[in-house]
Amino acid sequence: LISNKKNHQHNINNTMNTQYDYDLFVIGGGSAGAGAAQVAAKKGAKVALADYVEASPQGTQWGLGGTCINVGCIPKKLFHYSALLGE
Repeated sequence: LISNKKNHQHNINNTMNTQYDYDLFVIGGGSAGAGAAQVAAKKGAKVALADYVEASPQGTQWGLGGTCINVGCIPKKLFHYSALLGE
C-alpha cells in the first residue's frame, strides 16, 4: 500500500504487523462459509465464523446453514421429491 501521507503509511505498517486471534474469519454461515470454516479448521487453522439471521414476521428463525439449507434449495428439493413419490 502506498500513501503520500507519512502518518497514514505508519498506520498501515503497524496494522500489517498486528497479531490476530484467528487465522480465518468467515462472514456468513451458509453452505460456502460453513464449508470453508470446516476445511480450514481441519487443516489446523484457528477459525471464527459470524452469521446473522433476522427473524421473519412470523418469528421463524434458524441457525447456521444459510437460506439454502434452511428455507431454500434443500427444503424445495425435499418437497419436490416427496411430490414425485406421491404420484
